[in-house]
Amino acid sequence: QFSVDMWKLYAGTTTGDYMVVDVRGKKTLGHCNTCSSGVLSIGCFRDSTTGQDKLMAGGGDGSITLFSMNDDGDGNGNTTMTEATGLLPGGVIALSFSPDQMEAIAGTTQGFVYRLRTTPTAAAPNTGETPRLEPLLVSENHSAGIVAVAYASEESDRFASISYDRTIRIWDASDYSVVTKAVVVVSGNVEPSSLAYSL
Repeated sequence: QFSVDMWKLYAGTTTGDYMVVDVRGKKTLGHCNTCSSGVLSIGCFRDSTTGQDKLMAGGGDGSITLFSMNDDGDGNGNTTMTEATGLLPGGVIALSFSPDQMEAIAGTTQGFVYRLRTTPTAAAPNTGETPRLEPLLVSENHSAGIVAVAYASEESDRFASISYDRTIRIWDASDYSVVTKAVVVVSGNVEPSSLAYSL
């Protein structure tokens, strides 16, 4: 991901940090530790209220971290500060920002899509805790192929689906939201093959 001014390139690594590369000088400026798994997504934006450059990084462990980039003034790079953190189910594989940069959309490997405010929720005073990025669920889906779909015999507004990700979800057909879900517990490499829905 390029910085807003296109002078720096941020590249996530499989070891859980991101590298900063000076595009003009063709040199590495350093790296920043981000998560306990590989960095799967990076997004850069400029805060419209402060004019400060910020970076959001999504990890394979579900962590999402907001960094503020403070220019050192020496031409060699930025001082990176962790501004807020959050945790989502599944690795964060996609990040996209709203036109006003006030919200981010994050997609995960487990089929979830969340909205997050780029202005974090403040931590309780004098606790030393990092402010939190509070996720709001937008949608969810299976993360693997669907094996079967079934309606109950006397209801047409709800249906169930089962997937190779070994989850069953019951959907509201009016808005396709998930009413409830469950994990199918099986031994060995047995895959689900059918589904029946009864009331």
